[in-house]
Amino acid sequence: MKVGFAKDHVGVDTVGNVEGVGQAIPVMRSWENRPDTFVCDEPLYAHYLKQSARTDHPGYEATLAHHEDRLDVVIPWLTGPIPDDKEIFYQKHMTHHLPDNLELNWIDGLVNCLLIRNPREVLKSLVKFLPNPTAADTGLPQQMRLYEYIREDLRR
Repeated sequence: MKVGFAKDHVGVDTVGNVEGVGQAIPVMRSWENRPDTFVCDEPLYAHYLKQSARTDHPGYEATLAHHEDRLDVVIPWLTGPIPDDKEIFYQKHMTHHLPDNLELNWIDGLVNCLLIRNPREVLKSLVKFLPNPTAADTGLPQQMRLYEYIREDLRR
């Protein structure tokens, strides 16, 4: 089993946080400075890279070589016991890493916070390494799906 996440987080999803732009990275860094918190950065990235075969993404080879890409391993790790006997498991996700066929019920036990960037800013940073991004590359359709899921869950 390859679970080699550099750092780890709990329930924060960001849209288009390319090259560390936006609020997600400083928020994550704040959480990782807490002694009671285990922080995980983009745990679904390896799966996204493998499934999309987007070799133009930053760190493609290194990510696949050092991080787990199987959802049947990653999701139970994200929803299981908090690593290192910590009290808080902070996970920073990017919505474009969420496959369309992934059921979202695995997030039901998490506390979710959506950090949403202005779509213009998302595109400005995204085109720096991906000249012709699609809507799915921005993560906006996936974020809307996630938002609707969370909204419906709150109504139950």
